[in-house]
Amino acid sequence: MVAVVLGAQCLVVVLDDAVPVLVIGLLLAVVTAGVLRFRHLQPVATVAVVFGIAPVATGVAQLAGSDGSFMTSAAPAVFVAAWALCRWASGREIVVGATIIIVMSTGFAILGQGSGDPSDPFFGVDVVFWLLLGTVALVVRHRANSRRRAVADARVAEREQIARELHDTVAHHVSAIAIQAQAGQAVADVDPLAVAGVLRTIEESASRTLADMRRMVGILRQTSGDAGLVPQAGIADIEALGNTSGQPSVGVEIRGSFDDVGSVVGASLFRIAQESVTNARRHAAHATHISVQLENRDDDVVLVVIDDGDPVGVVPASASGFGLVGIGERVATLGGTLESGPGEVRGWVNRATIPRTGGIL
Repeated sequence: MVAVVLGAQCLVVVLDDAVPVLVIGLLLAVVTAGVLRFRHLQPVATVAVVFGIAPVATGVAQLAGSDGSFMTSAAPAVFVAAWALCRWASGREIVVGATIIIVMSTGFAILGQGSGDPSDPFFGVDVVFWLLLGTVALVVRHRANSRRRAVADARVAEREQIARELHDTVAHHVSAIAIQAQAGQAVADVDPLAVAGVLRTIEESASRTLADMRRMVGILRQTSGDAGLVPQAGIADIEALGNTSGQPSVGVEIRGSFDDVGSVVGASLFRIAQESVTNARRHAAHATHISVQLENRDDDVVLVVIDDGDPVGVVPASASGFGLVGIGERVATLGGTLESGPGEVRGWVNRATIPRTGGIL
């Protein structure tokens, strides 16, 4: 696409007699086409460069006494940049980019009147055209997002079905193991030799259960490659959060022994701490430090994450996002409670209280 735009712009520049300096016109064509390569990652910056470089060059040329215009040097690129803005940018970025387009389009018209050149393609491009172009781009964007959401929903529904099947399979095998164990206890005193057969049956059922669980969990995993071979994170990894670079800084304080805390609870505590620190770094305004405190009490494990950002009077919109929802769901699944809200003086506080047994007695 960049190559096509570049070729079209160079051809227009060569054929347009209104371009005062051919070399500069071709250079502008290369620059405006080249920045389109970053239209997905930086749509606002792309719009600013594409819509700004041509009128600036034309204005300089007119101040120097030239009657020509460099507008055609960026003719095809402006349409691609405007499309990319509505297709890929966020809502706030679209507003900023649209403002740039309106201001620069006005400048195009003013410079066009000054140059008296009706061949510049920007002069006939009015608000209606930009609205039409933006509307089409937004419709395409909506359809693409709807398609992705539909695919994601289908995957989630299938994983839920697989999870139910996993529960039924494991429950069946575990029930058989329990029955065999009870039978072994019953015949142990009467026929000790029969216990060996019972133990073999239990071993076979346990092996089948583990194999089924591995297959099912492998299907449920969203990652690929060697991600399944990575050791599960736990309480020991929470301390490593304090060693990460970036601002605000992170301090970790761990009080008590956690040797008897299960791996499921440990992994969940790490995920909660990691998500809380990430949210604080993204959304805590003017925060300089994040405190992570983990304490092992008699029956519960308490994790508190506090930042020293600006005082929050109401729950920010970001706090109601999927990150906090995911933390609450994880804590509730383990039989715990989550308290999230503004701090007494500054910042935001996440306090998770989880039973040491993870809700399993």
